[in-house]
Amino acid sequence: MKIATLTYQRHDNYGAMLQCYALQKKIESYGIETEVIDYICDVSENPFGLGALRTKGIKKYITGSIGAITRLPRAKRFTEFRRLLKMSTPVTKKNISQLGKEYDGYIVGSDNVWNTDITGLDEMYFLSFVADQRRRASYAASFGSSKIKESDKDRYKTLLTDFAIINCRERSGAKLAADLTGKRTDTGCDPSILLTKEEWSDLAISPREKKPYLLAYQMVPSSGFVKLVRTVAKAKGLKVIYIPFPYGFLSCECKLSIGPLEWLGLFKEAKYILTDSFHGCAFSILFNKQFAVQISQLGERIDNILSIVDLKSRVVDTSHDVQDLPMIDYSIVNNKIELFRKESEDKLKQILKYFKGLNSNGITDPSQCTGCMLCKTICRTDAINIRRDELGFIYPIIDRDLCIVNCHACETVCKSISQPKAIVDQQYYSAIHYDSDIIKKSGSGGVFSALASQLIEKDGIVYGAAYQSGFLVAHEPARDMEQLERIRGTKYVQSTILTIYEKVAEDLISQKPVLFVGTPCQCAAVQRYVKFKKIDDTNFYCCDIFCHGVFSPQIWDEYLRFLEDKFQEKISYISFRDKDKGWRNKKLKIKTTSSDISDYCNNKASALRLYEQNISFRESCYQCKYMNLKRRGDLSIGDFWGIERVKPELDNNTGVSAVIVNNDKGRVLLDSIKKEASFVEFSRQDIIQPALKEFTKKHSQRTTFIDEYKKAGIADILNKYGRVNGKLRIKRDYIIPLLYKLRIAGFASKILHLNDK
Repeated sequence: MKIATLTYQRHDNYGAMLQCYALQKKIESYGIETEVIDYICDVSENPFGLGALRTKGIKKYITGSIGAITRLPRAKRFTEFRRLLKMSTPVTKKNISQLGKEYDGYIVGSDNVWNTDITGLDEMYFLSFVADQRRRASYAASFGSSKIKESDKDRYKTLLTDFAIINCRERSGAKLAADLTGKRTDTGCDPSILLTKEEWSDLAISPREKKPYLLAYQMVPSSGFVKLVRTVAKAKGLKVIYIPFPYGFLSCECKLSIGPLEWLGLFKEAKYILTDSFHGCAFSILFNKQFAVQISQLGERIDNILSIVDLKSRVVDTSHDVQDLPMIDYSIVNNKIELFRKESEDKLKQILKYFKGLNSNGITDPSQCTGCMLCKTICRTDAINIRRDELGFIYPIIDRDLCIVNCHACETVCKSISQPKAIVDQQYYSAIHYDSDIIKKSGSGGVFSALASQLIEKDGIVYGAAYQSGFLVAHEPARDMEQLERIRGTKYVQSTILTIYEKVAEDLISQKPVLFVGTPCQCAAVQRYVKFKKIDDTNFYCCDIFCHGVFSPQIWDEYLRFLEDKFQEKISYISFRDKDKGWRNKKLKIKTTSSDISDYCNNKASALRLYEQNISFRESCYQCKYMNLKRRGDLSIGDFWGIERVKPELDNNTGVSAVIVNNDKGRVLLDSIKKEASFVEFSRQDIIQPALKEFTKKHSQRTTFIDEYKKAGIADILNKYGRVNGKLRIKRDYIIPLLYKLRIAGFASKILHLNDK
């Protein structure tokens, strides 16, 4: 198992760096491999940038910039210290997603990772780049305060809701997270406390200083703190060593350029410590030092740790308060710290155990799951149930009480269907059915109808997507021409295939020819099932379709119910590819029992518009392994986009199919329909199109879209994302059809596709 942690690994702050190191060392002590994600945060990395100004405001921007300048002398030492860490390659917001599936679990924390003044509410610190929400956890994360701005609450709620485990450093933070999300939250000690005094001592580089000294570690500019240091040092007869320097006049030795190891050494050897820092308190306690604290704006987090060890009396305002302080009895404090450490270790172990559980029998990363539910079909104990995400896509979830621990059948079949292979001798064709009526009913050139008809005439069975009750979509068999009508035509909604695995097996066992038509991932699942059941596949044929993503079944269902409520009638007819004005028109045709509502559905509330924006696809579609020429079907079919570019004389504006022959079975299928359609052979370059080159890019506003959908519902997202505005409508309804009518679209397309060659 390999775990990633995310915190301030690039911030030259002593506490931030040491807690980062401590968390890694503690995880490694459990025999677990771990890395720190070397994330370059815009706000903390560039304290002088406009982004930092917008986030912090002018006052904090100025103090933050001064702080950044004071840290410059120590930069080299911090760079040296980071060599003790195991880190990922450096990443930014633009490319951190490449690490979103590299690890078995992700832990954000500790320190002020959720403090807007420091990170600017950067969503990367909420692990938004991790597609599998089950693998998101925080440990000892801090908001830096018990209060957040009212204007930030909705954003915090959205970012925190997808965490599997929320563990905060302060009790106030845990309560805040619980109030925002309604989830159970917990607390854990700062990672620096997870390591013992002995472990830190072994790491520390002690100073050469011979005289006893008072160590002053100041974080927040304050002349009052300097005055306190001056008075206490004089009263105790101690030399002053100051980190980094006093904000006022004081005779002392300043430490501007020391690194974390030297910083530890100064704490370890100090006679007395004065600080305004949380980590100053933490390491004073760990090294069993007599110390006092002057509260700054960092007070809440300091109050939290002092309360746990019953040392709130160490908070002072004046030198008289310091003189009145009793000596700390560390026999009592160390017992409290050890108990706190043990409780926090147990909570960290629970997080790691949870991640291990996901990997031991978690089937697959949800971001990779295609929803085929083959795992459920082959499970011998019915231990796999179905859950739905916020868009209604189905995923497997294991009932641990029913699962046979050492079975792993679900994992085996799932891994088997996820690795497509390159095909050496593919052939590429255009296809146009000779029957114009069939072309009109088909999505493109009617090649599927030709294949299906031929198989049914040979007493075979064809499995394809059909509308069910309420126009939901599921696969079903067609055993005659009447049933074939139900599975003809394009349907962009994800179809469930859960109910057809056993039917396919029964048909093959009875030696019936079977043709399965679906998305490549569906073909892969059915092929794997046949192999898993050791069924003779001689008569089994697969035809995959060019797919660039599947539409949310839940949004589709709510969309149809929205239309029925609006028009007060049941929907009676749907076509995703209305060809009344040509196959490129890309319009829905929807009718109710008494009227045609297509105009409304294509302009004022368009589900097709939502589909075209790639905003409501299944998560796995955005990293699909099959959007290339590594096909799973014996044949692959789809629209021949670009036919006007490579063979304009075939462009009839009623539909042309593209066909890829992937193997000998595919050649047999193609030969069987040579009399039903006309075929022209093309080169690979001629037929290539986006769905055959790379996976679909996720819409930049997808997260926002889902948040708005969950909060406001179908009507609002249709109004915002489903309207076809004036410019888009003119382009769709007038400009593009005119280009094709004038026969110049092919010329424009050639220019646009020059880079593809």
